[in-house]
Parts: sequence; C-alpha cells; structure tokens
Amino acid sequence: MNYVGMTIKDLTVLHRLPPLKAHGPARYLCKCSCGEHCIRSSAYLCKAVRYGTGANCGCKNKNARSLLFGKRRKPGKGGDGPAEKSKKPLPG
Repeated sequence: MNYVGMTIKDLTVLHRLPPLKAHGPARYLCKCSCGEHCIRSSAYLCKAVRYGTGANCGCKNKNARSLLFGKRRKPGKGGDGPAEKSKKPLPG
C-alpha cells in the first residue's frame, strides 16, 4: 500500500524512501502535527491504520514523560551524583 499523501493520526506522509536492506520494509518521510519530521516504516503506518494506534514523531511520549517525571537532572548536578571531593590540602 502506498501511504504518500495520507494523514494518519498526527502524521502526514510526505515521501516514500528506499528501504535500508534490499528486501526490507518500505520507509516513509512523515511530518508530525508538532512540526517535526520523522521516518516511519510501512509496518508502523499499517498498524496505526489497522488498529487505530497513535502515530506521531514521539512528541506525545516526550510530553507525557515530562509531565509524569519532570525534567531529569544530569548526574553530578544538584546533589544527584557522587559527593564532590574537597579542594583543601590534607594536613600533614
């Protein structure tokens, strides 16, 4: 099936791309409703059409994660990492 021109959930399929392997699945360049571009396989798009699953660039997952967990701190910043060593010279 050719998905070019179709809008599936949040994705609008723009172009068909060559497969990565000689007999691999077709890939499609898509544009999400948030404005990001992504590449999705024909299997991903077929599943979204057939079962009504969410199709997006991942922006919905990112938003849900940030709402659930807040912004994650990097190790070593704000007390999350190991204690910093003292810069004072040792006595003796």
